[in-house]
Amino acid sequence: MSHKRPALPTKSPVEDRAGTHSKLSSLEPEAKGQQDLRHAVDLYQKGLEIAHGAISNEDCLKAINCFSLAIATCSNQARFFFARGNTYRSIGDFECAAIDYGFAIMLDDRCALYYANRGACYRKLHQTAKALEDYSNAIKMDSRKAIHFFNRALVLHDAEFYREAIIDFTNALEDGSPAADPETNKSNSIPTGNSNGIGVRLWCRALQIRANCFRRLGLLSKCIEDLRYRGLCYIRLGQKTAAKEQEELKSPPIISSGIRVFARQCLADFSTCIQLDAHNAQAYFYRGSVKLALALDLDLSFSTFTSFDISTSPAMTKARSLPNDYGSNEGGEGINDVIDPLTSNMSNLSAADQLEAALNDIEMALKICPTARPFRICLAMIMQLKQQHLEARSIFETIPSANKSVLVQFHTALCYHALGEYERALELLTDALDDFPDEAIILEARGFMLQETKLFSLAVADYTHALEILESHEESEKNKIQTLRLRYLRGESALRLLRYQDAVDDFAAAIAGGYTANMAAYNARGMAFRGLGDYESALLDLNICVAQAAKTDIFRYHRALCLMECARYAEALPDLHECIHKNTTNSKLLYHLGLCYYHEHQLSECVNFMNHALECEPGQRLLSEIHYYMGLSHALEGRNMDAIEHFTTAYDHSLMAERSIEFENNQDDEPGEATDKQTQVQHLHESQLINQQMHTRTFVEDSLTKH
Repeated sequence: MSHKRPALPTKSPVEDRAGTHSKLSSLEPEAKGQQDLRHAVDLYQKGLEIAHGAISNEDCLKAINCFSLAIATCSNQARFFFARGNTYRSIGDFECAAIDYGFAIMLDDRCALYYANRGACYRKLHQTAKALEDYSNAIKMDSRKAIHFFNRALVLHDAEFYREAIIDFTNALEDGSPAADPETNKSNSIPTGNSNGIGVRLWCRALQIRANCFRRLGLLSKCIEDLRYRGLCYIRLGQKTAAKEQEELKSPPIISSGIRVFARQCLADFSTCIQLDAHNAQAYFYRGSVKLALALDLDLSFSTFTSFDISTSPAMTKARSLPNDYGSNEGGEGINDVIDPLTSNMSNLSAADQLEAALNDIEMALKICPTARPFRICLAMIMQLKQQHLEARSIFETIPSANKSVLVQFHTALCYHALGEYERALELLTDALDDFPDEAIILEARGFMLQETKLFSLAVADYTHALEILESHEESEKNKIQTLRLRYLRGESALRLLRYQDAVDDFAAAIAGGYTANMAAYNARGMAFRGLGDYESALLDLNICVAQAAKTDIFRYHRALCLMECARYAEALPDLHECIHKNTTNSKLLYHLGLCYYHEHQLSECVNFMNHALECEPGQRLLSEIHYYMGLSHALEGRNMDAIEHFTTAYDHSLMAERSIEFENNQDDEPGEATDKQTQVQHLHESQLINQQMHTRTFVEDSLTKH
């Protein structure tokens, strides 16, 4: 900066003023003093004109030069120092500005504005004590105290004295509210344009920052009350419309949960903040966070298949079956807000629409403030929910290592897992557990990944540890859903380890608590009963599955397996035929159909289905079974040469299967096991999506609580 700092007088302006007056009275005629004053005032007026029309720093420096000449001519005028201080402040030289304001105060210590402006400079210079002292003096002197309370509150907020800041913000809001109507003279009443308060913009900002103080102190109810900014609706709607809106809020027919009321209170207010200041990144972030919370809650609020319909990928198709047990009907649409068209039709938006709206807001916040870490984390989480895991991982990895929290590690691990990089995912989760060894949700996620990589014993250990942690909490009832889900997941691993009784116990506990996972728990318990040889109990569970989800083929297939093992082949045939309609090239289904027809002595049908199975390229071990039963069928029909050919082929394939068995999955002993695994993996994917959504919801709530 090319300007010079204000010269420090060898004596104070007051002393100089006294000396000047003495000299003028003794050495010079009175007219000379008046002439100097007029010349100084002319320079001062010229400086004001330049400063008011300044469009660059050069213009400001010209104004400063005029003020300096005026001060040199007549140094006993406080307004000259004040004007030069204001100009220094406009170009960001707060130190010089503070010095000039100090000279002005020495010449006139009864002007609150001088103290207030110097306090503003000290705040910029991070001299908290001096800033507080100046604002306190301004409050004592000025009858319009609201703006000074507001500014002092900012200093207290910056210094993390939140309780004291709340007191000052409250004083600012009360003093800045309309004085005309005593009934509306409250801290949450909007000031009119002609009031003597702090004005609409600062009033809105005071409420917003006071809400942040309440968040920091954990006073969430008061925080939410501030965030409502209900008075802002009065700007366009007027008193009558606002009163009607409040009446609707008391007993609206569609609002039945906290998140909906929360959204109704917040969305319009954040939108209004954006209307007042289109470059308010924090307001965009908060509004996007509320929409994200709505999307998550809306997605979990239905008991039928209502997951985000934003992808046609197999992974997304699996995720559409979100169980009723993962959350109660706490979802919510947005509000019918006439202030902001973005929120005027929120009640008609689906979860995917809400998610897209949240994405737009978070992207806007990032455009305004590209380096904000919470904004980037939130954007990456939305990408995860949209199944754009590669993009989400890229965003997470751009966060510097020094700033990466366990939250970032956790979600980065989920991205790696979704992209098939299981080892890296497990490594990140293990690192996270090193920092937080008793975090149940991380243990659950690692157990899930271990389960998918067939390390079932390790998965059981993680699930057991997570259950012990949750059950040791005093308020364990709050973790009921997660506890039941962990019992279900541990049962899945126990089933894979052939520990059928342990699996039955875990599934029974989950079902008793109301956790069914879209009948997956009943299905899994049925398969565990099958492993124990308790076919009656298995069929009872599988009958429930088929009754509740008749179009889910895997339930019918499992019931058919149980019926076949009970030698009830005729009863198994309808289920197998239902399955084959949608899976015409499934060699295992075709094989089982042929097997049932063989036992029902319909040999031509058996051979027909076995031939179809051969056309579908079955695995090595299944090939030997198919040829064996085709050989038996031909032998019973008297076609011995064909039978010998099939028996020989079956024998050759069985030898090849024995040689390669050590490379095969040791869990595939049962004919239906592969398909069983497929459905179990599907349910595990659904559980992972729920984990991700729950953790994203936690991040959103924390963001709205901490920032």
